[in-house]
Amino acid sequence: MTLCDTLDLDQYVALRKLMSDISWYRKTERIDELSVQVEKHSNMQVFLHCNDKRLLERLVRSTHKVSYKEFMLAVRDNKAVSDETLDTIKIWMDTSFYTNNPKVFELLLSSTFNDEIVINCGPLKFSSADITEEEAEKGDTIRRMLYGFRLQYGEKLEKIRFVPYFGECTTAFNAAYESGGSIALDNAFRIYDTLVIINSDEAFISGKGDPYKWENDRYSEYIGMEFDEEQMVLDADGSFNLAGRPSDNCLAAHMSKLSYSDATLPWETKFRNEFMRKVFDAVLENGSLPEEVSVENSLLRVPVREFVSKYGHSDVIPVLDAAFFLHSNKTERNTFLIQQKYCDRYASTH
Repeated sequence: MTLCDTLDLDQYVALRKLMSDISWYRKTERIDELSVQVEKHSNMQVFLHCNDKRLLERLVRSTHKVSYKEFMLAVRDNKAVSDETLDTIKIWMDTSFYTNNPKVFELLLSSTFNDEIVINCGPLKFSSADITEEEAEKGDTIRRMLYGFRLQYGEKLEKIRFVPYFGECTTAFNAAYESGGSIALDNAFRIYDTLVIINSDEAFISGKGDPYKWENDRYSEYIGMEFDEEQMVLDADGSFNLAGRPSDNCLAAHMSKLSYSDATLPWETKFRNEFMRKVFDAVLENGSLPEEVSVENSLLRVPVREFVSKYGHSDVIPVLDAAFFLHSNKTERNTFLIQQKYCDRYASTH
């Protein structure tokens, strides 16, 4: 994480993962298990909460041995693994990620020694203390949505979940995990995400609720599943318009409202709304968050860093989730842009 002008997809995914992991490692208090492995597989010198490094290394070897045995049995019997084994595999997977992202690891490590650290990522800058539980919990889901592919599920295949792209990684994973060695990050993510999905599927089948509801709801919103095409009417001038108000659960409609705010709203509210829309449009078009955006209501080019410093990051994150997703998925982006044209036209006249 560095102070720079823009924020691309890979940097954004790293940020979302960091936000999630800060919360996870604080809760589980297992940061030292990650730290000794990062140090083993890199040139980094790390600080530990526990002074007995040898005890930690023995603990890591022991948990690896137990979890590997359970993992192999689960693969043989096509069953879910225990939460403890899944957590151990997550830590090992994180070793690959943080070994390749040392500056991000420094922030994660610092966050376990301090209640509040400053996170600099592209033009975003905010305190770790301001990360909500909801933002943290959804970090890995956003990563799967941005890097995985959609798969239908449900009795009528009417729902969507996101799964990792499959690769020839099982053999490499078995050999590396059994020995505690390193593995390519893509393979580590694939195995971990696959195990998460197997566990989630088992919970879903047993009636413990839908673990994919959040991502399915986001996908439905992004593509405007509730956008009613029957509302489109042909005007006298030969152009199509919407005859009625578009659904609130439609990203295109939401973004149009940001650009065409109610005239009675305070100036500051309209300014914030337009800023969010301009950020969304920039990422959707270019695949990166720029240093600043032009906001008509202020007649200024507004630096993203200054906006976040004044208003916080929480409103920006959901906008970036959606914009990066649509930029990365051409079919969904094209659907959105069609809806956007009509929603903008409707919002500008109502």
